[in-house]
Amino acid sequence: MPTKAELQARVTELESAVAERDAVLIEVKAKTAIMAVKITELESPDLIPLILGAGLIGVNEETARSWAARRFIEARQDQSRRWSVRLSSLREFALGRGHKGTG
Repeated sequence: MPTKAELQARVTELESAVAERDAVLIEVKAKTAIMAVKITELESPDLIPLILGAGLIGVNEETARSWAARRFIEARQDQSRRWSVRLSSLREFALGRGHKGTG
């Protein structure tokens, strides 16, 4: 039967392994989101609806709208006041602000 110290050491070892796995999963999700954006950019026109771009990047729609209104990103409004954004501009600005994206 393992001692308390041996069990605690094993728990610590398992916690460390879980933390490493979680870090890898976060990195994979971020890379997957970036790849999804790159694929979308290749398949999409220059400007896409803001709601789609925000979802692809993992940024709150209202945040992206605020960035567009303040001209932090390349965007324009149509006659119905709906925003379209250049996905690469949104992605670069979001990454510069510390957003990691979701996938």
